[in-house]
Amino acid sequence: MRVLLFSFHGRISRKEFWIGIAAQICLVVIMGNTGYFVIGHPVSPLHHNTIAILIFLATVVVFCYWTHFAVPLKRLHDRGKSWGWLLLYYGIINAAGYAAYLFPAGSKASQTAHMIAVAVSIVYLIDLGLVRGERGDNRFGPAPLASSVGPDLGAAEMKR
Repeated sequence: MRVLLFSFHGRISRKEFWIGIAAQICLVVIMGNTGYFVIGHPVSPLHHNTIAILIFLATVVVFCYWTHFAVPLKRLHDRGKSWGWLLLYYGIINAAGYAAYLFPAGSKASQTAHMIAVAVSIVYLIDLGLVRGERGDNRFGPAPLASSVGPDLGAAEMKR
């Protein structure tokens, strides 16, 4: 799990991608609840300790962003794509999301920006979560399923 969530190298399968997403969600919920009960709860001795709160929040933010980039990046590697695709996806999603709030709520511009963010998010999930990765080794490493399904016969089949 440590390699899945924290490493930026190698490739992961679709199944590992979804496991990584589920692990991120679970850990964020656990960390959020832990933060509330340890630091944010009014009866906690750390409730008014600003330094403890800031350290905890900084740790949560770094963890969330790190895993938020590591898991999809390895999945992009399996698809034969580099980190630039991740920046493109996140850039468009975030820019459209922020642009939606620059316009009056309910306006056509705001609705369009929201639709762009949703559409790119759907494309992102289809690309990383549903589309098969490259067969065999690529420039990012060996195929993630190669060890579990045996040798890759794709190249031999293509020559026929």
